[in-house]
Amino acid sequence: MTSNSLIEAGSIVMVRAIELEKQLKFTESLTCYEESIGLFIKALRSIPQNTQLEFKEKLRQKVSEYITHAEKLKEKLKKESENGNYHEQIVIDEGATGFSYKRVFGRFLEDGTASKIWVDDPYIRNSYQIENFSHFCEVVVQSESDVKNIYLTTGEDTQQKSVFVMCLYAVDHRIMYYTIYFGLDSRITEPFICVRTHPYEQIEKFGHLKDDLEKHNIHFEWTFSDTLHDREIRFDNGWIVKIGRGLDYFRRPEHKFCGLGVHDYEFRSCSATTIDIFHSSILR
Repeated sequence: MTSNSLIEAGSIVMVRAIELEKQLKFTESLTCYEESIGLFIKALRSIPQNTQLEFKEKLRQKVSEYITHAEKLKEKLKKESENGNYHEQIVIDEGATGFSYKRVFGRFLEDGTASKIWVDDPYIRNSYQIENFSHFCEVVVQSESDVKNIYLTTGEDTQQKSVFVMCLYAVDHRIMYYTIYFGLDSRITEPFICVRTHPYEQIEKFGHLKDDLEKHNIHFEWTFSDTLHDREIRFDNGWIVKIGRGLDYFRRPEHKFCGLGVHDYEFRSCSATTIDIFHSSILR
């Protein structure tokens, strides 16, 4: 991007930051301030040396003012959260884009103070939901916070079944047992059939994720609950994020392997939902 394009993009984001601040959506506003400042700094660096000196100096002054204002807003947010007065709500419209996990959750990790995360979401069950959760974990790993533990409470995938057929017969006066495993779609009618629910694929995928997170010194634990209903994510630095749809607020991409939104969730369209942000001090 040219310096003019960067400045234009930064200005658009800055207008958004100011609007959000007026709406008292401080965490989202800070994210926009930081993004805008980053674009302005890139613009400064892209302008050749010894050219447009007066313009560059004015832009530097503006960037300095924005940084100072963002720091003041950060302090204001800190005081309000500590006093238990902070609540922010983000409304995501049907089909909206620009609500990646990094944008939504990164603000609670960027100050480097989070070390434990609790995720309560009853629907981290099937493949694409586990894929979304894995992407959330990627955001955590790449953040400024040295997170050591991620705890997930979710529901068991009751669609996964193991069918055990116990075949019993005599060989040389000895009783032999055979266990044959069939998939969900098998139609078995013989005697001695025991059908039981077991989320083997769900557990297997959680195991793979656990192994990967261990490589980054993050311990991952999961537990199943058949009574869990509320969806929330808690950080040990005090922030609590409640999402109406949990982490499953993204629509699946139209195409599996190509197209915007397949890899970068900023481009992925969303289902309508509401995000409520609290600080634990408000619950005291």
